[in-house]
Amino acid sequence: PSHKNVDVICCKECYRMLKSEDILGQVAKRLRNEMKEGLDFTTLLPYPQSEVEEIFGEFPKIQKDITLEPKQKLALMSVPSLKVIKNFIRKAFLETETPFKDLLYMITLMHKFLRKTDCALTSLNWRPLCMVTLKVVEKWTLADDHLGYADLTTIYPKFSPEEYYNLEMEFLEFIEYDHAIESVETHRWFSVFEEELGKINKSSIGW
Repeated sequence: PSHKNVDVICCKECYRMLKSEDILGQVAKRLRNEMKEGLDFTTLLPYPQSEVEEIFGEFPKIQKDITLEPKQKLALMSVPSLKVIKNFIRKAFLETETPFKDLLYMITLMHKFLRKTDCALTSLNWRPLCMVTLKVVEKWTLADDHLGYADLTTIYPKFSPEEYYNLEMEFLEFIEYDHAIESVETHRWFSVFEEELGKINKSSIGW
């Protein structure tokens, strides 16, 4: 089999060893921890945005949305709960019929983007980045039913299909089109999640 197919097979084997909800919970936890690192605790809001963060950010859309009350706007700019993150990602995967095994690809690719750009993951950009990463992952894994940009809009309508296309192009440029995912990278995340879940299981039974 091709190098890419070998990596996909390896990821599937990792996925079989962990339940989808376990992986989803660990991905959500990892994203939330990233967001907390970019939080100014004097205001409980993200630090001033860098150029990359502004490109993928939602602040102008939130501010202009007349349907939102001030408290709702503040809530959208604050670090979301684990439940909110899990529900958003679960909805995205279910509505696009994306296999949950691709969660490992998603966290690997998003981590690559954040490290290459030195971009902070914040409450203002995590949703757009999740959607764009999902789109890039879907292309890389050569899924049978390709996601359209209109599909992303039905899941998260803050951006138009054209805006999602532009965000994807920006994303690919920032990572220098290096969207290949090696099996060693997905195995690294698998090992991290497996270790975390092992600690949780041990503590829950009093070990």
